[in-house]
Amino acid sequence: MTDLRVTETEVMAIPAPDFTDTWSPVPHKDVIESVQMACDNYGLDIISKNYTVAALGAKMFSSWQIDSGKSDRHWMLGFRNSTNKSMAVGMTAGNSIVVCSNMQFSGEFLSFHKHTSGLHVGRLMQMASTAVGATIEKCQALDTWHEGLKEVEMSGDDMKCITFDMMQDGVFAPSKFKEFGECAKAEFELSESRSLHTIHGAATRLVRNSSLFQIADTTKKLHDLCDIWGNKKAA
Repeated sequence: MTDLRVTETEVMAIPAPDFTDTWSPVPHKDVIESVQMACDNYGLDIISKNYTVAALGAKMFSSWQIDSGKSDRHWMLGFRNSTNKSMAVGMTAGNSIVVCSNMQFSGEFLSFHKHTSGLHVGRLMQMASTAVGATIEKCQALDTWHEGLKEVEMSGDDMKCITFDMMQDGVFAPSKFKEFGECAKAEFELSESRSLHTIHGAATRLVRNSSLFQIADTTKKLHDLCDIWGNKKAA
């Protein structure tokens, strides 16, 4: 079923099924409010919010753009929830490159809790606070990781090889090859260099209009591939 971009008001209006003895579905509204409270407690300024739902609203993924104090990059909090037993409540970290609105998640989810009878609003708020704190650390680590990509120079042959690797690993489909080339050209013009960072930027630029579910999955593959190429070039 097609993923659907929705407003926060629409997400918060989606009801959760009734409780059972072993399953305690948490409404998306409770998750959103818990994350909001955690961000407020950490003094984080939220710049924007985006939501995607799937499975008739039973699955929700959100990304919040957070002011990182940097002029060229914002942090992102990505969190998910389901009311159909498909996944636990979880959060992931990310970066948003301001100049071209690229989005990238770390791909690693910090699970809050499975939907069991022990998960209530108070417990959810406590776990959201812990997860936001851990996510801040991940965002700081991602800042360092991005800076490291800028130091990895890529030759023309390297570009051809990593482009093939991205298509093979499912970062983008071969049918998107021409569009990727256009994204790469735009990134090279912005940075005036051919580094692993500009290639990463081209790939995230390509998928930035995808659903948040797809972005989270795609950027994990991209992150892993950049690590492989970074290690290869350093050897």
